[in-house]
Amino acid sequence: MKPNLRFALSAALAAVVFGIGYYVFIFFPGAGDTPDSDFTTFYASDNKMNTAMILSGILLVGSLAMLWFYNELRARLPGGMLVSVGYAAGMVGVVAAPLGAFAMGGPAGAYQQTTHADLIGSGVAMAFAQMGLGITLFLGMTSFAVSAILLSLAARRSGLLPSWLGIVGIILGVATLGSFFWAPGYAFLIWVFMTGVVVGMRGEAAG
Repeated sequence: MKPNLRFALSAALAAVVFGIGYYVFIFFPGAGDTPDSDFTTFYASDNKMNTAMILSGILLVGSLAMLWFYNELRARLPGGMLVSVGYAAGMVGVVAAPLGAFAMGGPAGAYQQTTHADLIGSGVAMAFAQMGLGITLFLGMTSFAVSAILLSLAARRSGLLPSWLGIVGIILGVATLGSFFWAPGYAFLIWVFMTGVVVGMRGEAAG
């Protein structure tokens, strides 16, 4: 496979698979002011809990695809502070994203694996949910946002990306900073997809 097509494939897989798994953060109850009835309904359903854990697994696979994307991108950029810090921030996001999802899944695992599920009430479930959301949406997605901004700057300066996409990447990175509200996190995935597709297409045209 040609290198630029491989890069495009890594970006497409990362954006799509991570995007599917990212839904887990509104599938689990506990975001915002959640009534006790939402916890009761969720933790009384094996199907809901199993679906949430499957989504967590998909997010993990998406994070591994994101690691592939970052390594492909770094290989195409010159060394320097922007690239080093941007790549490091991306690695924080790669680790934090699935870690937060599995933290949210702690109560579900307890319900399914122990005989003391009655000890886990809505207060405990809320605490785990807020911890998981903080790890992924605050730490992980903020790190991804910083990474998108810095690597867009570096790619624009090196000529890897056209000037317009470098600017769009910075805008999408800034938008991702609002991902504590969940939905803005998809701005980052748009950046990943666009970066991979544009670099892949430019490589094919040059070839």
